[in-house]
Amino acid sequence: MLLTAIIEKVSGVSYAEFLQTSILERLGLTGTGVDNGRKIVKSLATGHTVWGEVIHTEFVDMSIPLGVYGMYSTVEDLYKWCQALMKGRLVDGALMKQMFTGVYGYGFGWFIEDGTQTTVSHFGDINGFVNHLVMIPDEELVVMALSNINITPVTQITGDLLGIVLGKENSTVESFKQLDLPFENLTGEYRNEDLVVTIGFDQGLYTIVPKMYGVPYKFKLFPVEADGAMVVCKSDFIHDTYYFRLDENGYPLSVELMEAEGVMKKYERCNGKPL
Repeated sequence: MLLTAIIEKVSGVSYAEFLQTSILERLGLTGTGVDNGRKIVKSLATGHTVWGEVIHTEFVDMSIPLGVYGMYSTVEDLYKWCQALMKGRLVDGALMKQMFTGVYGYGFGWFIEDGTQTTVSHFGDINGFVNHLVMIPDEELVVMALSNINITPVTQITGDLLGIVLGKENSTVESFKQLDLPFENLTGEYRNEDLVVTIGFDQGLYTIVPKMYGVPYKFKLFPVEADGAMVVCKSDFIHDTYYFRLDENGYPLSVELMEAEGVMKKYERCNGKPL
């Protein structure tokens, strides 16, 4: 927001007008602009989240975080913008080098990964929206994923797309068949320090689980494997895997949650009867 105020002070025009005349018109980005929360933008996406099903997220007036958020664009326009940036049409070579030089992994608004080829990326999200944009400047390569469902694993999607382009082997999501068993005994609360996962049953298993920023989401759970010591369930939408460990009486002791991104967390079952 401070940079926004500086731009308006130095240019003598509004932030939106400065971007329009200095960047958007210059690059022909006709599907990009500043969302002031009032103007009707044709075909503007609506943000969504998940609570058992896809629902509308809470409303955010985009004029409030102006300069931090508050812009809209398209895949086509973002590609044009990235190409202009990498080819020096927006800033000269010296400034671009500064922008893409990492200090502790971060440049001017970009995460920098130095390896055989420098990769620059940026992740962003706000209520109902999430995106990830990756560039490899030496290859003039751009990969991005934009979603108006805020739980979408965009970093995994861009990583898989990069792997395809660069000829690397990608993991695939395996199909599964749901077991026709209720498993109501799995219900209850499971704790990992301050984090709590709730397993409930309402015409089928469901989970209430904290995700990014600790925000809870509700997903259906589908049992896919079972024996005397363990029940394995998959969640819908994001395909997390839940490994329920059972005692000799079939009572759940813990659940190990493998998130779609590959992060595993173990939650111990709280004392008490199933929900």
